[in-house]
Amino acid sequence: MAQNVAGGLPDQEQVYSAFKEVFDGQNASIRKLKAVQRNVQKCQSKEAIQNMIKQHGMGNICQAVKSLLEEGIFASMAKAQLRFPNFFEKFSDQQPAFGRESTGFGVESVDEDQSIAAAMDSNPEETQDNAIPTCRPQSRSQTHTYTSLSHLVCLPFVVHHQLLVTTQETLEKACYAFAEKSLGGVLQREGWECAEAVELNRWTDVFQIYQNEFNPEGLKRIGMPFHDLLGAVTKLRHTAVHRIHITAKEVSELVYRAELLAILLQEEAYVQKISDLRSKTETMVDKLEKHKVSLESRLAETRRLFASKKADLEMQERDAMEKLLQEGKIPLSFENENPDEATSASNVDAYQNQVNGEMNSDDEFYEISATEAHIPRCY
Repeated sequence: MAQNVAGGLPDQEQVYSAFKEVFDGQNASIRKLKAVQRNVQKCQSKEAIQNMIKQHGMGNICQAVKSLLEEGIFASMAKAQLRFPNFFEKFSDQQPAFGRESTGFGVESVDEDQSIAAAMDSNPEETQDNAIPTCRPQSRSQTHTYTSLSHLVCLPFVVHHQLLVTTQETLEKACYAFAEKSLGGVLQREGWECAEAVELNRWTDVFQIYQNEFNPEGLKRIGMPFHDLLGAVTKLRHTAVHRIHITAKEVSELVYRAELLAILLQEEAYVQKISDLRSKTETMVDKLEKHKVSLESRLAETRRLFASKKADLEMQERDAMEKLLQEGKIPLSFENENPDEATSASNVDAYQNQVNGEMNSDDEFYEISATEAHIPRCY
């Protein structure tokens, strides 16, 4: 078939963009080529996919999709962001900046010129509004939803941003220093005269090409594929440049990845600087985690107290209702009357009951008589 004619391998970023909604959820676990092809054929009526198949052929498209599935790119947004940072950068440019219209991110009281060290030394108990802001601006009603705080632990954004920017700049200098020693031809060819001339994501592309310039033993010691390490460094730059809000744990992890790359570059001065940043980050994260535990404990105690008070109020309500019901059984029309009036009233009641009894007896008599005589009873 014409659509199966090979026309060259497709760009994997374009493949991801075209099929990310097709191979979502359960389909992200597909690994067999036939199953991949069946799903591709189901959606080939879409214009973008149809054009891609015509250009590259069904076989090449299915192989590219299968490769991304095996790497877990469709199943993990984090892996996709690391693999295709440019795609997500374009996507984020098309969206309104997150929280741009909101000033309620919990950092208003932090001075813009505050240093990282000063923020680290501050007592989170005294600045809990700044210490544990939510990662996303919340409406007034959402702030009253009592949920676990474990996923809300974030650094104040000014500190979060300074950490990532400082780490990025330090790592860019380390990359340039390494290139001066090992990749002089690249610097000359590209016209890079200083560290400030090269963005961090450009270095990741260069290092991917010149991976053989790194110490093989060092590559083994980092404990992850070199490609994944470079992807994390690219994410660090992307997060810093686009002011993306991430959790404190994620900030700490990105700084740690930057330290690993600096160690590979064997630039000890910059390794020490990034190591200090990582240590400060971990200290702040530890403080925030402990403060989070304290808040959750106080929240649990508050809930317990309210539950106890609620139970007491419900018991008081039941007692009051029972008391009112008991009072309702007393003949209120004879309360506070003198004994003679009460006796007269009881005599009237007794006489009325007697009359009613006699009338009932007459009714029974007439019923029986009419039945025995087979005569219709007249009233």
